[in-house]
Amino acid sequence: MLRKPQTAVWRKTGLFEPETTVAMEAQESSVLDLFEAFLRRKNIDPTALEAGEPALFQKWRDLYAQVHEESFVMQQKFYINPMRRRYPVLNP
Repeated sequence: MLRKPQTAVWRKTGLFEPETTVAMEAQESSVLDLFEAFLRRKNIDPTALEAGEPALFQKWRDLYAQVHEESFVMQQKFYINPMRRRYPVLNP
């Protein structure tokens, strides 16, 4: 019977089992959903922001996935307000 290599080896080589890859994609999807919900709570339209400033949207999404929500707000506080005015949620 073959034994599966340890997880660290799998991560290092980039070889993932299909279940792990699916779980990672689901986690990415949930982070995106949480991030879009966060933007709506801040009265920023996520669709308009992504269309208008894709690099900023990607940067914010990646940062939001790495830090706590409060840390994100503290780090981006002075950038959130201009985006709120530029890309407002029309139907809250």
